[in-house]
Amino acid sequence: MVTSFTVSAINMDSVYRAIDMAIKNVTIYDSYRDAKIVTLKKLLTKANGNYPETFLLNDKLSDVYKAYRYDSIAKYLNINLILAQKHNDEYRLNKTRLKLAYVFASAGMYLEAVNIIKTIDRHTLDARLTVDYYNTCNRVYGEESHQTQDIYTNRYYSHLARIYQDSLLQILPRNSQLYLSFKETEARQNGQYDEALLYNTLQMRQINHDTPEYSIVCYFRSVDYDGMKNGKMEKYWLGLSAISDIKQAVKDQASLWTLANILARDGDVKRSYSYIRFSWNVAQAYDVPLRKLQNSSILSMIDHNYQMMIEKQNTRLRNYLLIISALTILLIITVGFIYVQMKHLSTARNNLHIANTNLHELNNQLESTNGSLHKTNAQLLDSNKIKEVYIGRFLSLCSFYIDKLESFRNTIIKKTKIGKLSDYLSNEKIQNLKEEDLADLFHNFDNAFLCIVPNFIEEFNKLLKSESRIYPENGELLNTKLRIFALIRLGIEDSSKIAEFLHYSANTIYNYRADVKNSAIVSRDEFEKRVKEIGR
Repeated sequence: MVTSFTVSAINMDSVYRAIDMAIKNVTIYDSYRDAKIVTLKKLLTKANGNYPETFLLNDKLSDVYKAYRYDSIAKYLNINLILAQKHNDEYRLNKTRLKLAYVFASAGMYLEAVNIIKTIDRHTLDARLTVDYYNTCNRVYGEESHQTQDIYTNRYYSHLARIYQDSLLQILPRNSQLYLSFKETEARQNGQYDEALLYNTLQMRQINHDTPEYSIVCYFRSVDYDGMKNGKMEKYWLGLSAISDIKQAVKDQASLWTLANILARDGDVKRSYSYIRFSWNVAQAYDVPLRKLQNSSILSMIDHNYQMMIEKQNTRLRNYLLIISALTILLIITVGFIYVQMKHLSTARNNLHIANTNLHELNNQLESTNGSLHKTNAQLLDSNKIKEVYIGRFLSLCSFYIDKLESFRNTIIKKTKIGKLSDYLSNEKIQNLKEEDLADLFHNFDNAFLCIVPNFIEEFNKLLKSESRIYPENGELLNTKLRIFALIRLGIEDSSKIAEFLHYSANTIYNYRADVKNSAIVSRDEFEKRVKEIGR
């Protein structure tokens, strides 16, 4: 069934692509028909001269060669003429004559076609060949009328063709393909294009798309649209017809060279030239002078247009060349100017890079100085903090011991007045006064130090092996070993000074220090350095 098309729904680019693809694969489609021919020829050889079988195979070969190789069609039909005459087979003889006359008329050999028609006696003709006879006569005289230049001869042959067409329409079934084709032509000739399209649609419904008949119906549909002045639909159906021709290996083509002619007229010279070249090569293969003549006139026109197009293109190219040359000179000047500017820019960039490098180095130095200054300030703040705490503690202790000495002095004066000084000095409590004072001193030191460095014991033990870590006894804040390294943390490194403060011998202090450092997880030199950094 034929689908209804609108102009807006048609995409001719897709049709052109399909034509181009079919042309590209033409050898594949030709090979299918060649394979059929080879098969029939093999069967013909096996027939071994059997008349009915040989005649039938020759007839089939002429059908396969139809619109493919003109000389081969005539060859096998002429062989059948000789065979039929030899066997006095009037039916097959007239059937072959009609086919040959039809082929001659299609190839433009009108005199030969008319001569063959004249050899057939209509009154003795087998009734089975009546349709073929009327159809062939209509074809022969119709083609003759189209080709003659004489008006009277044209009228004569047109009249004859009309008589045979009317006779044919009287006997054809109303739904037959041939009847519908004649009615379409009749409607088109009368300017009734909508009715012609209707008859064409009825034909479309009866044929398969993969047959040569489909190409013919598509072609005449394009002719109907041409009469309606619908150029887009005309090209569309010509395109479908051309695709079908190529795929069916039809060499007697009208669709593609007609489409090429329209494209040339529309200015699409390149595509037109491509299609007519292909059609020309196809016509060469079919080898019919009429088709060559038809194609050559179009080819000449298209070639002329193509040459004009090439000349226009060359003119444009020359103009473009002049413009490009001018632009090239301008570009060279521009590039030279840019090059000079780039040199200046490169020099400026290098100077800027050097300045940036120097600035970066100065920034690094400034950052380093700021870091050192920050560290120094932190140390000063830490030192000031320690000094403040120790000064406070020192003043407190001084006040405490001044009060204690004053109290002791008053007690001595009182005991002296009453004569009990010796008893007082021999008191055990007075004898233990030094130990108590040292205990108070160490307690005050421990308390002050741990206020300054609260995490000292924990961080200090992290520097020692687990089995050698030092912790104060219950009630103590620090023990002797911890106090030694607390003093080192505060910057007192001299063992004699440490011994003086702790009321130990310098040798004892040295041994304590050595014993602890031997238990460190770092080197001896590194140990005391790390101790000094605790809490900073």
